[in-house]
Amino acid sequence: MTASITVDSARNLLRDAASSSAALHSALMLGCIMREFAVMRGYEDSADTWEAAGLLHFLARQSSTPMKKYIEAGADEEFLDIISEGEVDMTGVVIRKKGQPRKSLPAPKKLTQEDELRTCLVVLDHLMTLIETMTADRPKRSVKGIKVSAVKKKFEDRRFNSAVSRSTILDGAKKLSIEIGILTSKTLHAMEDSEARVKELEDELQLKMSA
Repeated sequence: MTASITVDSARNLLRDAASSSAALHSALMLGCIMREFAVMRGYEDSADTWEAAGLLHFLARQSSTPMKKYIEAGADEEFLDIISEGEVDMTGVVIRKKGQPRKSLPAPKKLTQEDELRTCLVVLDHLMTLIETMTADRPKRSVKGIKVSAVKKKFEDRRFNSAVSRSTILDGAKKLSIEIGILTSKTLHAMEDSEARVKELEDELQLKMSA
């Protein structure tokens, strides 16, 4: 799967359109963790596509950048449709009812790479946003040391960043067949692993902005 827009073009668009340094940071982080998840899910060859989708999904959700700008940067209709996703499509997903034995369930539908990309994009955006809210008062806003149990506690507190859709995260985890605790753990690891790279990219883009 190949994006119609390169990662460099996506970053340049982000540099020009990000509304704040916080938005720039979050978009770069979503791009980086999408790249990590592409590798985790077995799509290493498409890692650039997953990263570009992460960069521009966050931008599309957070800014009023005209669609013309995305098209000029190289995004085609299919890619624009992917980055504008807002919810997880649960069509065809069989959910086990309480007390229902697993063996009675039909085999889960095999997801295409595009299904997984779309689902990860939306789910990781919400989960990353929840975790980033937790880092607001931490040194360098690092996730280092944050435990899954701490994220779970904030997840269950609907007053904590109520804009984060808990149902979207849970639906996405079910669709991807990942237990929510494992998904949270993988997301925390991906964010921690990406922190140095995100800082490097922030410095690089901000330098270009001031040039």
